[in-house]
Amino acid sequence: MLQINYWTNDDNYTNDHARIIFLDFDASEDFHRYGIKWTKHAIQWFIDGKLVFKVKNTSSDPIPKSSDSPLRIMANIWATDSEISGWAGEFEQSSVPITAEYRNIRYIKGGRCNLKG
Repeated sequence: MLQINYWTNDDNYTNDHARIIFLDFDASEDFHRYGIKWTKHAIQWFIDGKLVFKVKNTSSDPIPKSSDSPLRIMANIWATDSEISGWAGEFEQSSVPITAEYRNIRYIKGGRCNLKG
């Protein structure tokens, strides 16, 4: 699973838009290309060049702007307890240390975004 989220004009993080994207592959077995295209009209999430989720800007739930709140790229490993094990699996103390590898992370301001290449 992949969890995506964004917040609207809210640095207290009370107005989240969390979504779970069910993958048709095990993301732990190989590197994949994840992309986000964020414009004033929509936010689109891609995996390996394929659009997996899109939200459009609306007057009732506007897309945040960089002037509204700091924008961030976040990637995490979540060691979870039994209350949320259905979401992220159960944490096994015996599996410590747990690691994650990320490569080729970048941010491109404005201009064109190559999500398929």
